[in-house]
Amino acid sequence: MNQDPYNSNSLGFDQPKPPQSPVIHQPPQELSIQEMEDLKQQYLDELKRLSNLEYRDEVKIAELTENFNGMSIEIRKKEKLLQQEQWAYLSTHPSIRLHSFCFDDDDDDDDEEYTSAITPDEPVLSIEEPDNSLSMGDEH
Repeated sequence: MNQDPYNSNSLGFDQPKPPQSPVIHQPPQELSIQEMEDLKQQYLDELKRLSNLEYRDEVKIAELTENFNGMSIEIRKKEKLLQQEQWAYLSTHPSIRLHSFCFDDDDDDDDEEYTSAITPDEPVLSIEEPDNSLSMGDEH
């Protein structure tokens, strides 16, 4: 039961609706060969456009990948060259090589505990007893 309080024609009963014009389906028209060729060309053009978009994306990805790989290779070459230059410099200045070995000035390992391999400040204790010992041991 449809009742519309704002509509004066509504009495609580379903009112008949005015007839709507029926949808008339036209029979499919025959396309001429030229129209079919034109439509086919439109499909082909759209397909090419979509393919080109995908192709451009693939080209961009390939280009970025190539640039990335090239940059990585260039970085490795520079690192290797720098390392070779450092070794050449250290081989001509042995005192610097010892300094580099003894002191860690690399800030990358701040979290790790640093243990020195050479500890010159600690006394060296002998395990042998000196000849002039004051020990009160067994004297024969």
